[in-house]
Amino acid sequence: MRTTSWMHTLFLAAACLVAGVPGARAATSTENGTFRFLTRSLPVGTTNAEYVARLLTANADGPVTFTVDGATPLAPGMTLAPATGFVTGRPTSTFHSDVTIHANDGTTTIDFTVDLRVNASGGGGNAGSTFGNLPLAPGRVGVAYTHTVSVANGVGPYVFGAASLPTGLRLDGGTGTISGTPTAAGTFLVDLSVTDHGEGENKVVTVAPLTVLPAASDLVFTTTVLNNGEVGTPYCDTWRAARTTPSPLGAATFSGTGLPAGLAVDTATGVVSGTPALAGTFEVVLAASDASDTI
Repeated sequence: MRTTSWMHTLFLAAACLVAGVPGARAATSTENGTFRFLTRSLPVGTTNAEYVARLLTANADGPVTFTVDGATPLAPGMTLAPATGFVTGRPTSTFHSDVTIHANDGTTTIDFTVDLRVNASGGGGNAGSTFGNLPLAPGRVGVAYTHTVSVANGVGPYVFGAASLPTGLRLDGGTGTISGTPTAAGTFLVDLSVTDHGEGENKVVTVAPLTVLPAASDLVFTTTVLNNGEVGTPYCDTWRAARTTPSPLGAATFSGTGLPAGLAVDTATGVVSGTPALAGTFEVVLAASDASDTI
């Protein structure tokens, strides 16, 4: 009895690819290998061009929260998503400085100092348009969905774009309305963009999670991002589920398909552990059920 099934990506990197990360202060964990940043650099950005990058860590003891050190902020117009590590936005001016990022897994905080450069591009900079009406509202399989993304600090007219929407949903490029009837449950990282034609074709981007609940269940995964690991290094992560209704979660049973060789899930606890033997990027389908659910 599968009450919900999310699609996530689990990334495993060979240790030789991430050893000696410059500017990173590592901390040891009793359950995993060393909690560390896998990211070694950030791409160069330009004014009048959208920017997207992602910070990755490995061997966390819990969900990771990312923050930017207040003494070394990102370039104006760029933001960091605390839960996913995505750096997005539209730089408003040239920039070249070291930026320090903190990552906390609930037990330890590690730091990563990286050089960030934004070069000049013809036409000036972004006027400061930003997205409004976020986060995205949750949906449910088989139920009509609608959510309109807005723009603040812009002029218009706007043209909206989206990628990686759940199957069954579409975006109206003129209004920013996402609508349709989702056909698959999961947590989807949606790539949103908006171009402000009243401000010299300025374009901003962001990544927003959209959760689609199963058709007849309120059981959901509260784990939205899987821990990354390293080949040959002990790995541990816990998949957690909860209900969106007041009724308590019963004794849950967990399962998963697509795990890399060397890892297994404890069906009673949702703990994934082992020592991964294969490097790569893996699509893992997570599932959970409890006896009180009737579907």
